[in-house]
Amino acid sequence: LRSRQERYGLVVADPPPFAKRRADVERAARAYKDLNRLAMRRLQPGGFLLTFTCSGAIDGTLFRQILFAAAEEAKVQLALLAPLAAAPDHPVSVYHPEGEYLKGWWCVRTDSTPSPRAAWMKMPMRRMGLHAGPASGAPMALLLSLNAPSSS
Repeated sequence: LRSRQERYGLVVADPPPFAKRRADVERAARAYKDLNRLAMRRLQPGGFLLTFTCSGAIDGTLFRQILFAAAEEAKVQLALLAPLAAAPDHPVSVYHPEGEYLKGWWCVRTDSTPSPRAAWMKMPMRRMGLHAGPASGAPMALLLSLNAPSSS
């Protein structure tokens, strides 16, 4: 990812949990920041980033701070469009807040675009899925999943 130069209209960063316990939070925050910084650099202006953490020890406030730091280091303007979370069939107990481990953000890179709303309004929904890229042949999406391949 560090050596790639392509830009994408959609980048999905969905890593495994980097912090399985509170003692791992500082190291995990650095890893999430580095991953998101690299993802943001591959994002074309006006492009969307779907980024996630499934670490229960990383709360929503810290995750937003991580995204802010990553955008600063990547030297991009980023807007948070909507928070993302587990589906309603995965409720979180008020007695176990760590159960809210899946957190994410739908973001848009806003530098060189009039506004996040304008970028969204110009993005046809069909471009959110996988399909043939534009006439230039450039790839439309990059999926960053750091899970180890299955041994089938």
